[in-house]
Amino acid sequence: SLWALHFSLVKLVDADQNPFSILIPLLLILCILFFCILKLSNKLFKFTYKKLLFFIIAGTFAYIIPLSVEFLVAPKIDAGILTLIVSSVPVFTLLLVWTLRLIKVNLRLILGTFSGLIGISLIVLGNNNNSLNLWLIASIIVPLSFAFNAVFMEKYWPSNLNSLQMAFGECLTSLIFILFLNLLVKGNLTNNIIEYVEWLFIPNFWFLTFITFLEVSLYFFLLNRIGAVFINIG
Repeated sequence: SLWALHFSLVKLVDADQNPFSILIPLLLILCILFFCILKLSNKLFKFTYKKLLFFIIAGTFAYIIPLSVEFLVAPKIDAGILTLIVSSVPVFTLLLVWTLRLIKVNLRLILGTFSGLIGISLIVLGNNNNSLNLWLIASIIVPLSFAFNAVFMEKYWPSNLNSLQMAFGECLTSLIFILFLNLLVKGNLTNNIIEYVEWLFIPNFWFLTFITFLEVSLYFFLLNRIGAVFINIG
């Protein structure tokens, strides 16, 4: 339910002109929320070089790549179609874990996953109002990125971190990385502060932020317990 609502809100905020402008305040608020929870529960942790590298890779494929693509393609295609395309995540996840031999893949899992993919394809390709175009093809980057992220995090999850600590670390490193990219591209972040602050006065932005917070929290909680394949099928 959160997954579906997330993509509807991404379409409503209409940030295709500059995806980074919304990612910065969104990730900043997520960082503040996770920091406050960890501080109150006395679960703050130290960043090591190994953890930092882990979070940079995870954050790139969890936030920077998929969210940038989402904001770019969302205004061009229906939210329902985008959600259906991203629902192909379990197929790519299954292929990755099969290739890396992380789990034993049986015939029932293969048939169930690919029958779902066929159903999604029939809806996407059979919609008269949404013929296959470059925006639909570009949106496939999102499930590819999510699939890689889930498999990577399950395989290399630091043993001494819980789900909320993982969520905070990924959000923080992603925020720092995006700020650095913006600095390289635009040269001066202060010139864009107004653009970032403007999102704080848009109700749909706050709905998106709250839903993303719940979605990320639940995702890490389940990923740590049932694994990448089964959470992505869900």
